[in-house]
This record gives sequence, C-alpha cells and structure tokens, in this order.
Amino acid sequence: MARTDLSTSRRKEREREAHRRAILNAAEKVLILRGYHKATVEQIAQAADFSVGTLYNFFKNKEEMYIEVLEKISEEFRGDFDRTVKGENDAVMAL
Repeated sequence: MARTDLSTSRRKEREREAHRRAILNAAEKVLILRGYHKATVEQIAQAADFSVGTLYNFFKNKEEMYIEVLEKISEEFRGDFDRTVKGENDAVMAL
C-alpha cells in the first residue's frame, strides 16, 4: 500500500471513530433526557447532526447504542471509583 493510501486510510478511520463518538455522545444525552422507551433513533440522529441512515451504518439499532452508552458510563464510573479509592489510604474515607 502506498504511503498516501495508508495516511488516507488512517484519516478515514479517525473520522469514522469521531463520528461514532459523536453519535454515542448524542445518544447518551437523548437517552438521559427522554429515557430508553421514549427516545427515538431520529432524535439521536438529529442531536448528533447525522442522518438516521448514518446511525445505522454504525449501530444495528437503538438497543445497541443504549448498551454502548451504558458500557461507557460504567467504565467512567469504574475509573472514577478506582482513582478515588486508590488515592485514599483510609478505607472508610475511600468509601
């Protein structure tokens, strides 16, 4: 693969990942505001500033977005918890 092709490929992959993050951030906001059952893929697409079809290029359905949002929140919580607990010498204060 030529050097130009490789850099173009990397750029496209970075753009794709940025779009995916933007969609997940929008999904998180819409799901928090409306709840899973009232939130629609159309609302998430509008919040992300993408077409509905673009969302389906990244995710199979709303449930898949929801699961990834929950995983992201869970990872953030675990990271915050670990930093807090590991930074505290007193076990009672850590909790």
